[in-house]
Amino acid sequence: MSSQPPRPSETPGAHGEERRAREALIRAEARFRGLVELSPDVLVGGTPSGRITLANAAVHELFGYRADELIGRHVELLWPERLQARYREILGGILHDRPTEGPSLRGEYVLRRRDGSEFLAQVSSRWVDTEEGPISISALRDVSDRDRLEKLLRSHADRDSLTGLLGRRRFEEELTAELARAERYGHSGALLAMDVDQFKSINDSLGHRAGDDLLRAVADRLRGRLRESDVLGRLGGDEFSALLPEASLPEARAVAEGLLRALHAEHFTLAGQSLPVTASIGITAFGQRNVSAEALLMEADMAMYEAKETGRDRSALYAGGGRARMEVRLGWAERIRRALDEDGFTVHAQPILDLSAGAVTRYELLLRLADATGALAGRPSSCLSPSASTSCARSTYGSPAGRSPSSPVAAREARSSFR
Repeated sequence: MSSQPPRPSETPGAHGEERRAREALIRAEARFRGLVELSPDVLVGGTPSGRITLANAAVHELFGYRADELIGRHVELLWPERLQARYREILGGILHDRPTEGPSLRGEYVLRRRDGSEFLAQVSSRWVDTEEGPISISALRDVSDRDRLEKLLRSHADRDSLTGLLGRRRFEEELTAELARAERYGHSGALLAMDVDQFKSINDSLGHRAGDDLLRAVADRLRGRLRESDVLGRLGGDEFSALLPEASLPEARAVAEGLLRALHAEHFTLAGQSLPVTASIGITAFGQRNVSAEALLMEADMAMYEAKETGRDRSALYAGGGRARMEVRLGWAERIRRALDEDGFTVHAQPILDLSAGAVTRYELLLRLADATGALAGRPSSCLSPSASTSCARSTYGSPAGRSPSSPVAAREARSSFR
């Protein structure tokens, strides 16, 4: 009787190779599980159906569950109920487009602890082939502290620390977004620009602390007069701005008058003194034309300057055509600043004749601005308005009390008043 040769799989050599392969796989899985336990990050492994098959000891600190309590449970246990439908879609996409290399999922997701509290986790997952089939290994890291810090920093960047109102950058973002909405849906709106009248004098005479107290109090009164949908910001110094979505021009005018009345309603107590405070408000509208946030802010500013020049404590509408006047104003302000830095002013003493005494008894000191050729520039009145409104200079006539009008001290004080 002839003997049949053994099949390849039944040869002693084949059995040995299969045994060695299984042992190598067991050793590799043992090493892998050892590394999982040593990892400082939370590691959770699951099957394509979502059943958890692996978890390291670090899960207890993050989730409140022991590793053995998670094994066999569905991963939905770690998802907030409100997000489960969305996360199922994400899991389905991972199963459908399972990559053979690189991470299958990377991002930040809200997860749920055993006590029901939620936290933000950084998640990175990839598929690993095991003897029992493919599993997805996810590394999880709590980034809640970082997220809170980023939100705090964003809040500080977006908010004015003194008043709590929006700062300039965030206000301009809100204005840009509202202009886009107005253009898309065809509705209108308005923008108000407001300056506190004589704020610099209050700040200089009563001190910066009183000035800060006034800005906070003004912000509170403005907030109390605006709708919840309105956006109020402090753009710098004593400059405030209010965005009024879906407001007509008459409605914006009524809001501005209401803000002025709010300031009139009660004196402000500053440094132990009760003081009346007024403001000047400029109004411009949008919705019927294509205009940028920057241009709209400039229009409101020009209207506000118009309110100041016509007496303060009032509002004014932007009427167009004011850009040239604003450019002249800004040009003079820049010339004055440059002259202060480069000693471009000269002091002229004009004698005043006392007719009864028949002699010169006083002098009027005139501070004049020279141009590039050395000649006196323009009319004095042409630069007084921008110099006053930009706090570059103030006029002093006559002599300080008790001092000789022609003394060097008087001339020096007259010149220093422009600084």
